[in-house]
Amino acid sequence: MAIKQHAQINPEKQLSPKAQAFLARPKKLYINGQFVDAADGGTFETEDPALGACIAAIPSAGKEDVERAAIAAREAFEERWRTLAPARRAAYLLKLADLIAENVEELGHLDAYDTGKPVAMASGSIAFSAEIYRYYAGWATKLSGRSFDLSLQTEPYHCLTLRHPIGVVGAIIPWNYPFSIRKVRLGR
Repeated sequence: MAIKQHAQINPEKQLSPKAQAFLARPKKLYINGQFVDAADGGTFETEDPALGACIAAIPSAGKEDVERAAIAAREAFEERWRTLAPARRAAYLLKLADLIAENVEELGHLDAYDTGKPVAMASGSIAFSAEIYRYYAGWATKLSGRSFDLSLQTEPYHCLTLRHPIGVVGAIIPWNYPFSIRKVRLGR
């Protein structure tokens, strides 16, 4: 009997209105400041892990899409992010944290629907993500270089360390806390 009742649940109807509106929109890749389809038009279905129903058709990024995204990210890094003063980087991260915090309900519902977690757990991890960005924003203005003498040489040597962004990184991430693990996309 419990299984039959569970099968009748429609999780999409339990989502917040903003989350329902998001699901109703076509899904696109975000490359170089624009929402675009996959270059080859390919898609795949993402499923509700609780019921196995299709949540949405997602563009399937192929090699060309990944290369376009990496090139655009590298250009944004080189031309904008790397040259930003640390205080501006911090301001961007704080703004992102504020936007996440303002949309915890919508993001929590979507994360719960996508991962099969209870809404309270998903919303908690979303709220924690905002705190992660606030934490790293605090570091943006605290990292500095250091100089010191090396005493292992017969001649005096001085060493200098500098801390700066390394650039674009591609990663395959775990899916147990997908929102918390996603990285910042800034600098367009």
